[in-house]
Amino acid sequence: MAWLLVLNCLVPASQTLLIPDPRPLVERLGEEFFRQLPARPGVYLMQDATGLVLYVGKAKRLDQRVRSYFQPGRAPHPRTDRLVALVEDLDVIVTGGEAEAL
Repeated sequence: MAWLLVLNCLVPASQTLLIPDPRPLVERLGEEFFRQLPARPGVYLMQDATGLVLYVGKAKRLDQRVRSYFQPGRAPHPRTDRLVALVEDLDVIVTGGEAEAL
């Protein structure tokens, strides 16, 4: 049986699917993507691997809102967790204010 070290615990490789990736989009998009998010109002589009838009959201501050989905310490939420698992790309559009983002 193969074993993996996950979150400082030895886990059978067959059970790693039971342990969620704590930062799935950081692995997919990279640390730099999250560092460059603007602290401005705007719209964000979450897309799957085929480019299909899964979710469109607005934010007073794009940096805080987008990061909130991918923080390892956030409380689990089944619907949001399923969405995040499907996201392969994320586009942001900076707007002049929250009203414009609507």
